[in-house]
Amino acid sequence: FRCRRECFSAHSDLLDCCCGASPWCRGPISACCCQDSHTIDVCFWERRDASPHRNRHRELVEMPPTYERASSWWWVTSFDQYIANLYQDRGFNFQRGYPWAELIGLSTAGGIGQGDVELIVRLCAIHRPRRIFGVGNAFGYSSFVLSYACGNVPLDVIDAEFRTLTEGADAWQGTALTRRIATEEGRGIAVHIGRSPQETKAAMRGGNQTYDLAFIDGYHSLRSMVRDFCGMRHALAATAIVIFQGVGFHRLDRQLLHELQKFVPQRASVQYWRFRGQSFENFWGTVFVAWGFAPDTFQGLGEEWT
Repeated sequence: FRCRRECFSAHSDLLDCCCGASPWCRGPISACCCQDSHTIDVCFWERRDASPHRNRHRELVEMPPTYERASSWWWVTSFDQYIANLYQDRGFNFQRGYPWAELIGLSTAGGIGQGDVELIVRLCAIHRPRRIFGVGNAFGYSSFVLSYACGNVPLDVIDAEFRTLTEGADAWQGTALTRRIATEEGRGIAVHIGRSPQETKAAMRGGNQTYDLAFIDGYHSLRSMVRDFCGMRHALAATAIVIFQGVGFHRLDRQLLHELQKFVPQRASVQYWRFRGQSFENFWGTVFVAWGFAPDTFQGLGEEWT
């Protein structure tokens, strides 16, 4: 294990600084955090060699989990390790930090946290989707989690290969790597390069077929999340789940809920949930909306999102 101290803010990117004297500072001590940020110690495991444990976990991962197994710390951790090894085995330096994942030396957006992994595997244990649509890919971590958790059903993802001052210079390599691994592993993942919602329809391979699970992890602003949802709304099934990653961390809970209530199909079965992890903390404040399910379907996954 290795650790470093990072400065994190809900309203900025990961800062190259930290507060106070610390051996983990990557920037000058005087370059301190902004007022609304805080420091966290990021600890991560690191493996540079091809994993000898991958085959041992293959049967575990590719077998559809029961809800009880998907809720256990051991199963989620083993699953997360298996996905990480997809990169490690190809010579990439994958690091699982708290609460994100990254490929060292590759400047893309980060991968989802273990809390999000837990949510996905538990939802797919409850409801096995027929088709999945995703917004945001980075280097493909969430896409492979969705693919393996949900039984390799068709998964269409749109990614803008967005670049900022601090990340995204290698976004195209993240896309290429996702496609390479998907081909070599036989996963039904297709990544379309384009902006949501303008090119969402072009990213959908299913024609008139619908999607019953969607994962929105694009640009984390209220406007973008609402537009991402509206762009796919016409293609969502009568029974569907839509996951919004990072909502709570960016303090968009109430605003997004208010906006979604204008656009979500007006059905009595609509449910809004704020996930609470059983094995891992929902650090990013990920939420989901679902319709077409019995009222008690998601009991144990968290609390009503109000």
